[in-house]
Amino acid sequence: LIPQYETAKIRPNDIDSRMLKKNLDVYYEFPPVFKNSKTRWGDEWDDVTYPTSEPLLEQTDNSSHKLFIDEAAFYTWICYAKLK
Repeated sequence: LIPQYETAKIRPNDIDSRMLKKNLDVYYEFPPVFKNSKTRWGDEWDDVTYPTSEPLLEQTDNSSHKLFIDEAAFYTWICYAKLK
């Protein structure tokens, strides 16, 4: 996967990047639980603009998953960070 800042031609933030590399022991970005066809901003969720890991679960009509599917429409990235 190519980072979004590279595909969108946004220059990386080298100052914060150095600080994070110096102070983070672990950084992990979780994949989405479900992946909708559109992003929370309403555009197509494709792997060119928004490179994304495979979702943890497939879309389903299972009513017990409705809350989680609805929440996926507002999903950005959930990350785990452990400081040194």
